[in-house]
Amino acid sequence: GIGHAPGPPDVGAAGINLEAAVGVTDRVELGVRTGLRVGDLGDRALEPDNYGRLFYRQYVNGRADVIANPELRVRGALLRGPVVELGLEGRLFVPVEGNEAAIEFGVPIALPLGDRVRLDTGVYIPILFDYATPLGLIVPVDLWGQLTPRLWLGPMTGFEVARVGNDTTVTEVSMGFGVGYQILRTLDFKSMFLFP
Repeated sequence: GIGHAPGPPDVGAAGINLEAAVGVTDRVELGVRTGLRVGDLGDRALEPDNYGRLFYRQYVNGRADVIANPELRVRGALLRGPVVELGLEGRLFVPVEGNEAAIEFGVPIALPLGDRVRLDTGVYIPILFDYATPLGLIVPVDLWGQLTPRLWLGPMTGFEVARVGNDTTVTEVSMGFGVGYQILRTLDFKSMFLFP
């Protein structure tokens, strides 16, 4: 991922998302994820590894260290039907960046809209252990169109409402566009532009 913030001075940084997952059963998946960031502290504050987290952008921010907070995840499929696919997800954020440990609960939802279009959304609630109350609410909204059997693309948006301190609430809306191409049965190319 590459992050950029206009100046003065202009700030830019690169980061790498590292993620692995394994299906324990046909309905349960376990995963782990972290990121690496290049540059000095001011550049790392852009958290450029987040832009490498293709199509799953939910993250509990840390303090811009070289290594992002590792995440342990479990995801389960509750319902797989022709009208809706519904899951449950839990994440544990290990606080290597010096902040508090956090958990996140999510309900990912996929809504097929015909044979070639799908709406991916859901609700995610991050909770810091020190506060024991929800830190905010994250709702991604991605609309995917399958142009060919191997090529898909679509607009990406969503919003995040976060509590900062005791009295302040911040709302962010992201906008972007994603594209994916199946190179081999076991290898996909994915890319996105995202403007938080």
